[in-house]
Amino acid sequence: MKSACQIASKFSGRPVKDSDPDVEDWLMDMREHLHSIPSHDKKIEFILDHLDGAAKSEVRLRPVDCKDTPEKIFTIIESVYLVQETNSQLRQRFYERVQKETETIETYSLALMKMAKRIAMREGSDLENMDKVLIDKFVDGVRDPQLKRELRKHAFEHSKMPFLEFRGQILRWIDDKPSSETSVKINKQNIECSTTNQELSQLLKKQQDLLERQQQQIDLLTKMVQKPDYDKVTKSTGSNFRGRGRGRGQSRGKKFVITCFDCGEVGHKRNVCPNKQSEKQMEYKDPKVQPSQ
Repeated sequence: MKSACQIASKFSGRPVKDSDPDVEDWLMDMREHLHSIPSHDKKIEFILDHLDGAAKSEVRLRPVDCKDTPEKIFTIIESVYLVQETNSQLRQRFYERVQKETETIETYSLALMKMAKRIAMREGSDLENMDKVLIDKFVDGVRDPQLKRELRKHAFEHSKMPFLEFRGQILRWIDDKPSSETSVKINKQNIECSTTNQELSQLLKKQQDLLERQQQQIDLLTKMVQKPDYDKVTKSTGSNFRGRGRGRGQSRGKKFVITCFDCGEVGHKRNVCPNKQSEKQMEYKDPKVQPSQ
């Protein structure tokens, strides 16, 4: 009795984790354990002891006449938790099953075996007939690329080997070579580290290029600010910078100030002096007026 209790697992509802028992597996285990229990009441007690959570509440809330035999209790559990999947749905879940990130090879292979067994029972065949399918699916679903290559090579060299024997050899081989997966993880970390360094170098180069372009723009703006506006100077003085001016007080880097040598006024040259022209006009009108010296 104690050995049966120790082997059987408790059923609490629909599986949440991979370690949670499936309803079909739990029912099968319960029926096998009940063969070793002679008393009718002890059988019911054994079943209730191996129910937990929502599944146990489902049975407790039913009328007494609906749970007075082991099979009636099993019927309650089946009606609530057994999912009736078609053969195609079962096969689809089987082929979509791959090794999870934190899942060991042993746990992954057991999950495939349980799914294959359910398919074989539905189709009325033997699990041994699915050896080839199991091996192929097992190899394809392994996460480690290096291990997958080794398994594919081993499966090709032992194409007639049953799945249980193939699985046993692989589990022993992994135990003998524990550094295989570790080396793959180390290589993966090195690749990720190298990729990170390359991305950082590219980012720094882009920032350096951006700073250089900004500095070039700053230098260009500085030159534009320091450069004199020749157009404004030319308009204000009435001359250009190609020739040297004749006015007084001129110096490089300053605006030209033109002064007439005859009248001393600013803003015009001697040859276009308006005062000189007015004197000539007066001379023509009055011959007595002498021109200015």
